Amino acid sequence: MSTPENIVTQSFVVSRQRRDATVVIRGYVYQVNTTILKWIELEPDQWLELEAGEDIDALQKAVTDQNQFDRVLEAVKCREKNLTLRSPEALSALATFHEHRQSNPSLKLGFRYITNSSVGTEDPAVTEVGTPGIHIWERIRSGLVSGKTKSSVISALRSFLKGSARPAELASETWEPFQRFLKRCTIPEFNRFVDAFEWSASRVAHGLLRR
Repeated sequence: MSTPENIVTQSFVVSRQRRDATVVIRGYVYQVNTTILKWIELEPDQWLELEAGEDIDALQKAVTDQNQFDRVLEAVKCREKNLTLRSPEALSALATFHEHRQSNPSLKLGFRYITNSSVGTEDPAVTEVGTPGIHIWERIRSGLVSGKTKSSVISALRSFLKGSARPAELASETWEPFQRFLKRCTIPEFNRFVDAFEWSASRVAHGLLRR
């Protein structure tokens, strides 16, 4: 039997790595700081709802421009790895956005995935050129691709997502309707989906905890 003196001097071997809560706390701080920055940047006719559709929902009182969204759902994720279209978190976000759209057909919804992560390249790549899928996505959304090239890369993105596996932590009830959408949607329909979903990577929120 160990005496109190022995207990103090005996070393303890930690059997599970990363048991500390640093990563979790960093994620909370990143989300809080991002929320504060969003709040500071609000226009007079805008407001935020937290933990509604996503981590942050940005709303506007009067939508006068047909290109404006009634509600922009913002998922705020502090990650330790690069983000690609093959990442489970990315696939989950896309499927979840489709679910939001299906549940709210009368609203024009937008989605913004905000993360500190850099963009990585899929393996195998989305296209033969090897450009990261998220960069291709953002070039389409920003209007930097047109004509036959645009149709070609949109088709490549859709095919890539159709061939992706369901993330382990995502419910089938969310994933399967998204897959059905990908299989039946036309190029213009998927183009509108791309236009409504923004990847905002390499975003640093002030005050983020460091290791």
